[in-house]
Amino acid sequence: MRGAAQKAQRALLVSLKTEAAVKADFFVRYTIGNASWSPGYDAKVDSNSGKVALAYNAFVRQKTGEDWNNVQIGLSTAQPGRNGQMPELTPSYLDVQTERPAPFAASRALQAPTTVEAEAAKEKDQAVESTEAEAEIQRTGLSVNYQVGLPVTVPSDGQPHRTSISLINLAGTPQYVATPKLDPAVFLKVHLTNTSEAQLLPGELNLFRDGEFTGSVPMSFVPPTAEFDLYVGRDDAIKVERKEIFSKRSETGLLNRKEVEERKYQISIQNFRPGAIHVLLYDQIPVSRNTDITVNQGAFSDKPTAVDKDTGKLTWEIDVQPKVKKVIEFSYSVEWPKGKEISGNR
Repeated sequence: MRGAAQKAQRALLVSLKTEAAVKADFFVRYTIGNASWSPGYDAKVDSNSGKVALAYNAFVRQKTGEDWNNVQIGLSTAQPGRNGQMPELTPSYLDVQTERPAPFAASRALQAPTTVEAEAAKEKDQAVESTEAEAEIQRTGLSVNYQVGLPVTVPSDGQPHRTSISLINLAGTPQYVATPKLDPAVFLKVHLTNTSEAQLLPGELNLFRDGEFTGSVPMSFVPPTAEFDLYVGRDDAIKVERKEIFSKRSETGLLNRKEVEERKYQISIQNFRPGAIHVLLYDQIPVSRNTDITVNQGAFSDKPTAVDKDTGKLTWEIDVQPKVKKVIEFSYSVEWPKGKEISGNR
């Protein structure tokens, strides 16, 4: 009884006019709601060669009241609901501020509703049916359409059903990277270029490194020909450690007394892999945004490959042989007027 109450019937009336009697076949297309798709990826990475086999999948869900049995599916990146008109500037008036009553807390009921596409991305993908045929890519203006090769079945249950869009073979450059100030681990990333015609839309990416599942990471939007980095997880065979080995606070000057803080850090990296590795190592020194505060760069045991003066970011490119421990030390000092305190991470 409950199921019967949810059913609906539709009637279609088409008016035709011809100059003479004809015999013809008519195909009817109509738009319905409660249907969406979201992308998902499986990436098989060879950490030695940097080759990546990227399976581009689509999770289709629909709750239209009609099961789609053995149908041809086309997937589009078009977003008809988005406003295509450029917003116009309005005058920005200045005036003397008057006292106003404190605003009430915003009601949760005023929050924007979540779209079907957003809900689809948030829910757990449950792949119940898949096809291996690659989709045909068709460009129509600013959007891209993917015509899935094999027929698929998508029940009207609102659950995600997986189908394959394409398999993209990419070749990149593997690199080991580490920022021990933030995380005492070495990560492997592969720098890639999207050499396919497909737009890689935001979605969840499952990583398989050298045949083993290493976890899931978010995939950002990558248009054709664009470069991007694919992080494939930590490498426990490489150890990195950062520690503070010197910290001293003193005063200087006769008339204009100043506080001085000196710090020295040591970064050690040890390679337990069978072969030599090339590592990009990142750290930083603080940057002053006040003329009363002076940052003096100290000595480096190994000169950084690059120093960004605007952000204070330090970059070392180093080669570490097997079972060798590489140590880098650097220091800096900060001066500011006595009697004042400074803020910021030093």
